[in-house]
Amino acid sequence: MSLKERLHAAPQYPTFNEYGYPVDVDGWWAGYVPSATPRSIVNYLNAALDQVVASEECRQFFNGIICDPWSQTPDQSQALLERQLSAWHDYVEIAKLEKEH
Repeated sequence: MSLKERLHAAPQYPTFNEYGYPVDVDGWWAGYVPSATPRSIVNYLNAALDQVVASEECRQFFNGIICDPWSQTPDQSQALLERQLSAWHDYVEIAKLEKEH
């Protein structure tokens, strides 16, 4: 598993970190809107998605694909996206992958 800590949905699977590989790559889903979307609409959509993520049906769905449901504020999600983009840039460099333009 590529997360820093074991998933609640699959605690039987150890992480790369447990084997000494410092990997922390989240698989995550998000709702995206254009950057010019008014904050009131962003907040409304965030609240609606939070209700879905908090549902038992959502938990069962995500656990069924070995994921843990979690939600964040729009600002937290934007910061996560920026961290993930930076991390993936580093992973591509480390792996010496050819970059596509």
